[in-house]
Amino acid sequence: MDAQYHHLLVLELQGLENVVIKSTNSNKLQQFSEIIIRCAEKDLYQQRSDESVINLLQSQLQQANQDKEQQAKLDAEVQKQIEKLTKELNEAKQTVSLSVKLQMLKEGDLKDLQERYQVVLLTQKKQYELLTKLSQRLNVAAKYFNPIALEKNIKIIDKPKKEKKKKRTG
Repeated sequence: MDAQYHHLLVLELQGLENVVIKSTNSNKLQQFSEIIIRCAEKDLYQQRSDESVINLLQSQLQQANQDKEQQAKLDAEVQKQIEKLTKELNEAKQTVSLSVKLQMLKEGDLKDLQERYQVVLLTQKKQYELLTKLSQRLNVAAKYFNPIALEKNIKIIDKPKKEKKKKRTG
């Protein structure tokens, strides 16, 4: 109900006041600004008495007030929980933010290392190719110079040593 209006409840129940009030939610009754119970001056029914209806309404009001207090306590607890969870959420956001930044740094470092590794592999491949070419050229040169060297060694070895001949006298 809109709080800016005056809400009036008129009960004319002819002896069923207690039953209706007991069965009605106390929060619903509290929404009304005023409650008027119309009843006869004389008891038409044995079940009803003005004092019992008033007592019942008062007990309903007390129960509603207790319910409101409990609800206020629960609301305060919920608010504390919300604040705690909000704080935890903010901390988690910061942690996630740091984790994302670290992950980005790691990815950058990984990419840099991958690029360096590719350069090293390319350099190693070029060195291997150069060594292969050099090896081939050295083999060709060795084949060319090997017979020449062997020939010179043979000539040097085959040359007889000149002995000095002594002149014979006599």
